[in-house]
Amino acid sequence: MRHQVSAFTTDILYVHHVGLLSGAAVFYISVLEASLQTLVQFQAVSQPAVIGRLGSTPCISGLGSTPFISGLGSTPFISGLWSTPFLSGLGSTPCLSGLGSTPFLSGLGSTPCISGFGSTPFISGLGSTPFISGLGSTPFISGLVSTPFISGLGSTPFQSGLGSTPFISGLGSTPFISGLGSTPFLSGLGSTPFISGLGSTPCISELGSTPFLSGLGSTPFLSGLGSTPFISGLGSTPCISGLGSTPFISGLGSTPFLSGLGSTPCISGLGSTPFISGLGSTPFISGLGSTPFLSGLGSTPFISGVNSIISGLGSTPFISGLGSTPFISGLGSTPFISGLGSTPFISGLGSTPFISGLGSTPFLSGLGSTPFISGLGSTPFISGLGSTPFISGLGSTPFISGLGSTPFISGLGSTPFISGLGSTPFISGLGSTPFISGLGSTPFISGLGSTPFISGLGSTPFISGLGSTPFISGLGSTPFISGLGSTPFISGLGSTPFISGLGSTPCISGLGSTPFISGLGSTPFISGLGSTPFISGLGSTPFISGLGSTPFISGLGSTPFISGLGSTPFISGLGSTPCISGLGSTPCISGLGSTPCISGLRSTPFLFQSIQNVNQIPIS
Repeated sequence: MRHQVSAFTTDILYVHHVGLLSGAAVFYISVLEASLQTLVQFQAVSQPAVIGRLGSTPCISGLGSTPFISGLGSTPFISGLWSTPFLSGLGSTPCLSGLGSTPFLSGLGSTPCISGFGSTPFISGLGSTPFISGLGSTPFISGLVSTPFISGLGSTPFQSGLGSTPFISGLGSTPFISGLGSTPFLSGLGSTPFISGLGSTPCISELGSTPFLSGLGSTPFLSGLGSTPFISGLGSTPCISGLGSTPFISGLGSTPFLSGLGSTPCISGLGSTPFISGLGSTPFISGLGSTPFLSGLGSTPFISGVNSIISGLGSTPFISGLGSTPFISGLGSTPFISGLGSTPFISGLGSTPFISGLGSTPFLSGLGSTPFISGLGSTPFISGLGSTPFISGLGSTPFISGLGSTPFISGLGSTPFISGLGSTPFISGLGSTPFISGLGSTPFISGLGSTPFISGLGSTPFISGLGSTPFISGLGSTPFISGLGSTPFISGLGSTPFISGLGSTPCISGLGSTPFISGLGSTPFISGLGSTPFISGLGSTPFISGLGSTPFISGLGSTPFISGLGSTPFISGLGSTPCISGLGSTPCISGLGSTPCISGLRSTPFLFQSIQNVNQIPIS
């Protein structure tokens, strides 16, 4: 079947430059009839839904009798995604298409996911080639495989589309989703956890000889970040492994994700044994600097430092902790996005919502007056994505660009993802110095603008709370990675950082004897989270659950996470119409602009319009 898929992806994906339009790469993916037939045949073979395929009791499945999100509830987030592919579940059509007649990604453009992003789509815009590819000659995902993440998404379904094998699988011999398989979420990723599943070795290494991050460059993603890359820097052992002898989340605590974070709320949990802290004694964050990532952000941990913001998370769960109500809800009287509003998390970022709150022209703020990409602002994060591709757009003025002359994304630009980042690692590429540093003389977000995301977080909000300086900056005197410095990222969050907490053992393994999330509990990712799904598992009133009495989205509040965003579910909730569409006239993204985030991108599906020909193929 792999051969068949490989042949298909090889045959169906014919990405070529047609030319440049408005400084953005325009992508066209030729879909051969024969290939389409092959796709039909393939899907016929791989009937299980993307999530479903994850396994009969996979991560997603584990989430519930139904898919990942589905597990989250009777009509979960993903569940909707459920009957068909991953995103497909999102709609009556395929994975991306599944998003809806104008699915999430589909909305992204008239063509495939990447292409679909538009003539200069989000991902497509990323470069003349696919999403990651766009990132560089050896794109992020592309590096991952000849038929990268997005690319893979292309010729076949979401899951399959990821490549001859799953998402992560493409990353290695066994797929991400697939890995999700028989065992938990990450565990499913492979015989071992998430990253581990990615490979026989550490997180990044695990990714494989040309792992996820590794694919990012000649050396692994993190590695590319530097001699002691992001993940690598995380430790001599795997990414997750670094998490520690106990699971990632598990390390967080004996209870759920957030719960594990500490005896108290998410942020508080960050406490003496919090999420990151629990992560390890020298973790990822620890590397961030003398004072953890978040810690560096402020005298207190990430959340803690964020304090009222995160602290706002409350005495209850992570999201819930955000406020007396769920995560989104906590954000404000309304949903996540909405909540971002007058008081929420992001809101705290500024007088206005999440985006706006970011600043007068911040990341999200830019999202403001115009569409998602454009909406990001005349020169916003996404906006930068605007006239040029996502990464490129980041370029001259965008989010990353603001980050620096050769920002994160920008760096992604001329060279590969990591390499693109710069002569040095991922973050480093962001600028002459590390990630944050690269971001600019000011914080990560700050670089983004005079009062960027983080920066805006600045003197007051989130980041500010993080420290006198920006998000990353607060992380330390040096860049993001650099900031990772002498002490862990999250470590700052606690005596034992995030990654560091990841521990001495394998990436996922570190998460615990079981999978990544599983480590979270005796069962898989979601399950591990609790007796119920992911969110639910988080606790009696889990992360999402805590968000509400219902599923993940729903759990967010009386209405779903996104739903809270709107009268309907996650995607739908985003607006009266589909995910992207939902982003519609007022949705999350929509709010970002006059038109839907993705929808604004284009009116057709994420994947091939042709995929519609196989939309009716049962996926069980």
